[in-house]
Amino acid sequence: MDKQAIQKIKHHFQEIDKICKKNDIKDITTNGRVKEFLMAVELGHTLADNTRGADAFDENGNPVEYKSTVNPAINAAYRGISCQESWRKQRKYFKEEKIFCCQKHYFARFDGLEIVEMYSLEPSDVFKILIPKLKKEYKNKKENFHKDPRLGVVIFKNEILENGVQLI
Repeated sequence: MDKQAIQKIKHHFQEIDKICKKNDIKDITTNGRVKEFLMAVELGHTLADNTRGADAFDENGNPVEYKSTVNPAINAAYRGISCQESWRKQRKYFKEEKIFCCQKHYFARFDGLEIVEMYSLEPSDVFKILIPKLKKEYKNKKENFHKDPRLGVVIFKNEILENGVQLI
């Protein structure tokens, strides 16, 4: 590796960190935060102050969810969903705390730091697509012992294309 190039990258990261701190943008280097920042800029949204709950807020102050991938095909994972004691409670939690808490869900595919594809979906469509998958995952976790009891489901390219509005 070119040591001079590495030092240049380090310098730019440090400069980015300084700019973020001056603008009260919390640690941009965690949990895909750079991609969330780039999506917010592209959409004219305001990045949320923390990494819990909504990822950003739209121009009207409504919470929104961002999902991104660098895969060749756009898709999105909803991971780390807390497992509840009954399916009824699980469905309610997923609906209220994970999906309908946000006005819109945005899905972007990146090539490096460039957004090459982006869609928006209504919470009702995201819920309709994911709830059967979540039910299957929930049943599997309850019937079989897993070290990590959290649930995870994926929305695939064809589901995004069929239900979403293409923005890029």
